[in-house]
Formats: sequence, C-alpha cells, structure tokens
Amino acid sequence: MKPIGILAFATFFTVLGPLALADQRPSVPVESGRVSAIQGTLLGRGPFDKQPSELVENAVIRAGDDLSTEDGSTGEVELPGGTFLRIGPATERTPRRQMLSCRFAAT
Repeated sequence: MKPIGILAFATFFTVLGPLALADQRPSVPVESGRVSAIQGTLLGRGPFDKQPSELVENAVIRAGDDLSTEDGSTGEVELPGGTFLRIGPATERTPRRQMLSCRFAAT
C-alpha cells in the first residue's frame, strides 16, 4: 500500500469512523426528571444519602430519590414526555422507575 493510501485509510478511521458509528448506538430510555419549579423548600434524598438536601431548579431527579416539601412549599418535577409531577405542601413522594421512563399521552 502506498503512503498516501495508508494516510487516507488512517484518517478515515480516526476522524470519520466514530461519526459513522454514532447513529448505531442503541437508544437508552431516559429514567430521570428535573426540578422545574420550586416555591419555598423542596428537599431531596438519594438512595444512598443519609440526610436530605435542599434542591434547586434544574436538579436531576432519579428513580428512588425521596422528595419532600415543607409546610407552605410546593415543587414541580418535569418527567419525560412533557408530563409534570406537582408536589403540594407537607408532602413526601418517591418517584418510581416507571414514572421516569414512561411517556404519557393525552387522548
């Protein structure tokens, strides 16, 4: 093989090869939501956390996270597919995997 042929071959696989394979990756369902609104205090505790911490807007929520609000506080979590979970005052909620991986549709 000529030096130019080797260079072209190497360039293709180092530059264009990964781009060609990018569309062939299997799609993985997104199993998370995000905090879209907070009024007051919204607390979250992950499965491995001992104490809850105060959440901010755009915090990522995953299945198994414990969410809670204090008296007079509310929160909202955006789920996949444009569905929203609203959490009222003095409420505790743990999103399950099914909630975060399903897409709801209005009929």
